[in-house]
Amino acid sequence: MPQFPLSASRHADFQIRNPVFFWPPNITALERIALSSPGDLRQSLSEYLDDPVQIHVVWDTPRQIGGRTIHTRVMNLSHQHRIICTSLATIRIAPDSTYVISTGPKSAAPPLPFDANPKFTLLAAGIEKRLAGGKIQDALWRRYSLTAPGVDCEVEESFADRSIFANPAAAQYWVNKHMPDVISKLHPSPIPSPQVKPLAV
Repeated sequence: MPQFPLSASRHADFQIRNPVFFWPPNITALERIALSSPGDLRQSLSEYLDDPVQIHVVWDTPRQIGGRTIHTRVMNLSHQHRIICTSLATIRIAPDSTYVISTGPKSAAPPLPFDANPKFTLLAAGIEKRLAGGKIQDALWRRYSLTAPGVDCEVEESFADRSIFANPAAAQYWVNKHMPDVISKLHPSPIPSPQVKPLAV
């Protein structure tokens, strides 16, 4: 993937600090808004589509390295069984941190709670070719970090269908059109789960 470095960071209170990002020239204004959103992506997408978006944890592997608790988890954000976005997150929790991450396939929690006011930094963004529904189409992706006292998280997200951000009317069309369940075609196995032992409780 091409790298587009960013020196812009912002907190969940949306106060911008040093906004300098070199966007690819073929990213539209609406796509820039979506890719730089520092808030709860599920809530933002639900508002954009005017319909609820769900989070499904595909797998989560907690482990301990050097005294820190590290989670690697894959999540799908979907609307009526159609995947909008696949997220790969690595969450590192310091030994003295009181933060506890929600785990399990039924967890609907984002990687970090935004009531913790984490610092959001967009690291890279771009467009890649993706096979979905038997067709090659453009897919948006982004990589960002979230940091708060005692915990940090790096997330990479890939949006399955770029056309959802063409314009608000396109979003409504995407919601209303009838499509078969293409989850297995989009992401039959997003990322193989590493064979690691879970944390002892």
